[in-house]
Amino acid sequence: MVKTLGIVGFLLVLMWACTPQKQIVKIKPTTMPSKDSTEYELIVFDPPFETWFMLHSNPAKDHSNDYYRSWNSQYVSDWNYHYTSGHKPRIFENYIDYDKSIDYGIEVNRKLYYYFRYVETSLKVPILLSGRRPEGV
Repeated sequence: MVKTLGIVGFLLVLMWACTPQKQIVKIKPTTMPSKDSTEYELIVFDPPFETWFMLHSNPAKDHSNDYYRSWNSQYVSDWNYHYTSGHKPRIFENYIDYDKSIDYGIEVNRKLYYYFRYVETSLKVPILLSGRRPEGV
């Protein structure tokens, strides 16, 4: 009886440990008291992404802010389509509020772009509906 409870308990812990982490992306404005402008920060609640990002982002591979903004517009549009259609709800858990008329800065745009690439390459979940993909990464 005790052995059976121990095995059941172990299996429950194992199942809990194997469930994927929630993947949430938030872009939030942060106001700096010494400046008149708003700065933005990207918060990704997916721990493996930070390691992946450090390994794959490289100044030699950097693109312009406009490049990242253009791809992010496409990615966000298709991401939000997946979200609203209920496609893969464990991946597309949240709506991304990205306004392409706002310049979030190259750091936020680069990191968001790399998050989308992380989802496609590491998690093997295609985001873009058009089939087009950026080169590299």
